[in-house]
Amino acid sequence: MAVIERNEIAPDELGDLAALGPVEVSTGLRKNSLPYIETLAQSIANIAPTATPATNLQLAFASAGSGTWLTYLLSTIGLVLIGICINQFAKHTATPGSLYSYVTKGLGSAAGFITGWALILAYLATGMAEVAGASNYATATLAKVHIATNPYLAYFVLSALVWYVAFRDVRFSAKLMLFLEFGSVSLITLLGFMMLRKTGIHVDMDQLSLKGMHLADLRSGMVLAIFSFVGFESATALGGESQNPLKSIPKAVIQSTVIAGLFFVIMSFIMVSGFKHYSVSLDKVPAALDAMAIIAQTPVLGIFVTVAATVSLFACSLACVTAVSRILMSMARDGFLPAAIGKAHEKNATPAVAATVCAIFLFIVPALMTFKGFAELDVYNMTGTIATYGFLLAYILVAIGAVVFVARQKALTIGLTLAAIGGIGFMGMAVYGSIAPWPAAPCNTLPAIFGAYLVIGLIWHIVTKLGKQAAPTAELS
Repeated sequence: MAVIERNEIAPDELGDLAALGPVEVSTGLRKNSLPYIETLAQSIANIAPTATPATNLQLAFASAGSGTWLTYLLSTIGLVLIGICINQFAKHTATPGSLYSYVTKGLGSAAGFITGWALILAYLATGMAEVAGASNYATATLAKVHIATNPYLAYFVLSALVWYVAFRDVRFSAKLMLFLEFGSVSLITLLGFMMLRKTGIHVDMDQLSLKGMHLADLRSGMVLAIFSFVGFESATALGGESQNPLKSIPKAVIQSTVIAGLFFVIMSFIMVSGFKHYSVSLDKVPAALDAMAIIAQTPVLGIFVTVAATVSLFACSLACVTAVSRILMSMARDGFLPAAIGKAHEKNATPAVAATVCAIFLFIVPALMTFKGFAELDVYNMTGTIATYGFLLAYILVAIGAVVFVARQKALTIGLTLAAIGGIGFMGMAVYGSIAPWPAAPCNTLPAIFGAYLVIGLIWHIVTKLGKQAAPTAELS
């Protein structure tokens, strides 16, 4: 059996290698270890459906009001279209490099690097947001039983747990994420319908007629709604570990988006309608799930749901580290990052060094922001916002890359072209909504920070490319 030391091998790239027999891609990761349901769990956990009714939906409601459900419906459609573009690569190649490898294949090294660079920030910032959110809910839960804690301790414990699970075994990680998300979504759905039973089930015409919502509100709401979905594509990072990846990963990309989107639209209707009967507006309550339990008059279920939200946010952080550590490993093996980051653990077959680096950032950045005086929900909002910028850029580039990649093979269809145009249009609407109007403090500096981060990435790419070109010359001399 031929062993090829590359991050990916596509079936149409094998060429004369086919004469050598079956080709095994050597990445150091555990091959064929994840069945479909655990591959799907990676994308579902990265979406973290529980985080939306727990926090994101409140923020979206503050912008979109009665049209909150529409922002989630449009975001679902837009991301399904992006998923169709992603699958033009996923159905032909299995790689731990995710969209970084896909865009490289479609648009070349520079665009691929910027995609990977953007995704590193996006996944890490999402993980930080979820650590801050989990800390907020954990603190609130412990306060109910008169146990005082502080965010620094919560950040450390959560980051350490993420590191341990990500370091140990991808199979254990996937099973844990699946169990946590299924349980928490089931509990929140139950709580939602119990709340409706108390407030009365009726057709909310204000929501159906989009009462009081304007186009600018829709654009702003979509930024937050799309953040609820980010990471839906993270199953693509398991290309080297999934069973039958060329079929299971494309299916997971689309199904995770549709499942989450349906849940979000339903919960939008339920929560916006239910909170009309509450003394505090949905966007003003400090903990939406607690308030839902009060409305439903089920305080015990409220405690269980709050605990479920905490562990779901933890699961999302774990999914982020699972995905970004594999992207880091792929970029390191391509020479864009230190070689040590590209090493897999010999026994656990996990990207151990990359996971360790990620876990350190998950603790340090939220801790520094809290030290500077930002509340946990501010940390959540700011890191979540900058993460969305990274994902939006990656999604736009992969849509363009899919069209170029398929056109190069002379197989471009009207359907794919329309999917790419539609997906880019929805993502573009969210980009515009994120800067028009310019965000208020404390998020007003985030677009500039993201721009500076991209400039640093471009400089790094140029320097590493020049270094690669100079290396053969140095060896010859």
